[in-house]
Amino acid sequence: MVINLVDNGVKYTPAGRRVAVAAAASHDDNRTGTVTIRVIDTGIGIPARDLPQVFDKFYRVRSKATKSIAGTGLGRAITRSLVEAYGGRIRAESIEGTGYDVRGRTTAGLLLSLSRDRKSRKFRSDPSR
Repeated sequence: MVINLVDNGVKYTPAGRRVAVAAAASHDDNRTGTVTIRVIDTGIGIPARDLPQVFDKFYRVRSKATKSIAGTGLGRAITRSLVEAYGGRIRAESIEGTGYDVRGRTTAGLLLSLSRDRKSRKFRSDPSR
């Protein structure tokens, strides 16, 4: 989740501009832990007409500025699926030409359960296997 959001920030932010990452953990009265991740960049931004689709599978903003940037349009869709599977939410705000602000909030279980399987070198979501 975090890697994808930061990678997008870096890919779509020209040299000399900034990408910032913030994280906060909290818990409610039931001791349910939550994590909020925020990635803000000062990159090329996303046109308002494209914001409703940025988390859709295979969706990529088509413009002169994105023409040379490789990608499948799956990263944000996968990120949204993971966040929502753990009861979280993700949203994005942007002004074209000034940058992108994406925030994801989910249970701490998502980050805790993503462990690395050293034998197959694949990520898995169930640490008990």
